[in-house]
Amino acid sequence: MKKTSIFLFFFFLGCVKTEIEPSEKLPINCIGDSMTQGAGSEDGFTYPFFISKLLPNRIINNSGIGGQTAQQIAARQGGLPIYITLSGNAFSGTNPIFLDSLVSNVSGTRISNLFLSTPATNYAYSIDGEVNNIPCTISRKGIEGPPSTREIYTIKPKSTNNSTIPPNSLFIPNDGLEQKKCISVIWLGRNNYGFAKDSSIAYVNDIIKKTVEFNSVKKFLVLGILPNLSDTIGSVSYKVINKTNLNSYTAYPNNYIEMTPPDSSEMNSILYTPSNQDKIDISKGTFPSGMKADNTHLNSFGYHIIANRVYKKLKELNY
Repeated sequence: MKKTSIFLFFFFLGCVKTEIEPSEKLPINCIGDSMTQGAGSEDGFTYPFFISKLLPNRIINNSGIGGQTAQQIAARQGGLPIYITLSGNAFSGTNPIFLDSLVSNVSGTRISNLFLSTPATNYAYSIDGEVNNIPCTISRKGIEGPPSTREIYTIKPKSTNNSTIPPNSLFIPNDGLEQKKCISVIWLGRNNYGFAKDSSIAYVNDIIKKTVEFNSVKKFLVLGILPNLSDTIGSVSYKVINKTNLNSYTAYPNNYIEMTPPDSSEMNSILYTPSNQDKIDISKGTFPSGMKADNTHLNSFGYHIIANRVYKKLKELNY
């Protein structure tokens, strides 16, 4: 670990007040895109990391994949169904079968949601699950880039199987079944707002509703969409994001976490002193530049603020 990284680790650790909780408390599953994955953070200082330091006796899962839209995230979580159709309507022993004719140019195969895709990396992702009660694995591999311009999806049974798979059969991800029994911390929608269209509002709010309803223990938090540095008060993008967030707050007033700029007490709690530019950014309705790694993503200071807000709400709801 680099010297600066060691300093950051102990600095942030010194700002964290840990609390030991009973082991029977439910796991906390953080689902989302690059903001959850932690793009921009220094050496893994993501917001789930900070929560794990605040609650060291809890299982904290980071289920973020960068570049994903709300519908992809919800499919991984289980809130949106995933349907597949295989060429020949059957598996072939243990051979992998290519999915999605648009991606792999194999006719007769389809997948309804490219739930492992991301333009951010060429990483190979896979997820286990079942289709027609047959255990199997769906995998995604990027071919060019990053950003990925071509990718391949395959599905492969866990053991030799030639069973018939009816068209549009439901694929049930194991991760989704496990996440169904966790406390869900839902942070999605940022990648649905590239053009900040009004049509995105109802769509994203509906997907959030589906992720909330999928949670069987009915314990969840919904984080608002974080404005970019360019999404300043009065801009079209700010208005669209703000309306989406207002809808989330109206639907889940007790479970919603604002993405408004940090106030002085929040910054003081992590020993952060805002610069003059930070104060200008805050006045414009965005997280300050000093807490950002780029236009969109936060750095460790910013993720620490998010973690503190999540922790406060978890305590408030006795989760």
